[in-house]
Amino acid sequence: MRRVIALAANYSYLDKVETTLKSIFKYTPKVEVYLANMDIPQEWFVAVNKKLASVGSVLYDLKIDLDKFEIGRVSFEHINNYSYVRIYLPRLIEAERILYLDSDIIVRGDLNPFLELEMDSKKAIAMVKDIYSMKEFNSGVMLIDTINWRKYQLEEACIDIIKREDLEINNGDQTVINVACQEYIQELPFLYNSQIGYDMLTSYDKQEEIFDRFVPKEALIYHYLSHDKPWNLLSFNRYRSLWWAYRNLDWCQVVSETKVETNQTNRPQILIFTQTDQLGPIEQLITAIPEADFVIAAFTLVSNKIKRLLQYSNVRVQHATTMRRLLETAQTAKLFLDLSDPIDEGVQTQLQALAKPYLALKRPGYENDRVEMIATPAELIERIKAEIK
Repeated sequence: MRRVIALAANYSYLDKVETTLKSIFKYTPKVEVYLANMDIPQEWFVAVNKKLASVGSVLYDLKIDLDKFEIGRVSFEHINNYSYVRIYLPRLIEAERILYLDSDIIVRGDLNPFLELEMDSKKAIAMVKDIYSMKEFNSGVMLIDTINWRKYQLEEACIDIIKREDLEINNGDQTVINVACQEYIQELPFLYNSQIGYDMLTSYDKQEEIFDRFVPKEALIYHYLSHDKPWNLLSFNRYRSLWWAYRNLDWCQVVSETKVETNQTNRPQILIFTQTDQLGPIEQLITAIPEADFVIAAFTLVSNKIKRLLQYSNVRVQHATTMRRLLETAQTAKLFLDLSDPIDEGVQTQLQALAKPYLALKRPGYENDRVEMIATPAELIERIKAEIK
């Protein structure tokens, strides 16, 4: 049985699809991958295949003209017309099994067992439920049995849905596939499509427990959903550093035994919760203590003054965070800093309950007997250094 993996993207998304490809080839030996596109240069494919030759894998350049296919409505700005290519893969690729993956995905293990997964003989696709709606299946990861796909004429069924004027396609190709193929979909566990990116929405809806139930920490596939992508200057979602670890991986490391490292090391973390961008001598602290990471967290979006601090490699910014995320960070932080007015007494109470050092810089007109007040920035620096040894 021939089993292949397929992705689809245009040239503007090349750095993202390349990151996904690195994670695939890192863990899955002797694999065939097709990249459907129309504008990615041949030279790029040649260079990648030269690197893959030593491990027996190959990346095929699958040129397609989208004008030759029926393309439906795209529902979100961060999605383009290439999302509809997955519907036509069984026609474009001769294989009995095709594993389609979106290009905002990181693979964390060998995909061969997934490709060989036993499927119900009456099903044509294996998919994972969409974590946010739980009413439909997420189309970012699709294991396609091409024989049944053709048998049930599912390409034609999808095209019929695309052409229907009475049906609201509110989630692009995902809506089309769910409506056209619903009785032929086999449900998979979240291990195969651990969806990240709805953190903000679930916090607004007070459904943050979703992640405890449906996002396995050791999933085979991490899928960065929504517009909140890890390659943005700031992102709300978790596992941002994991995506960047693969983005920065050299192709020579992809085909070697090199372990993939993220920047989530055992470096000490200092948590600063703030409701303003006035953080006193923050840059003095950051530059004086390069051996620690300063995590600046706020319940709101942050100003350019805070964003500018990202020029320092030991600064992390959690904008528009939730109490849950804040407390998760607090659990691993060495200490907390109070550098701004006004204070949030609710946050302060919860941080104090963790019984970790809570330091504040003395400033005119500011009183707070619940934290340890330090007289000068120089003394504060020495106090922090003593705590993080």
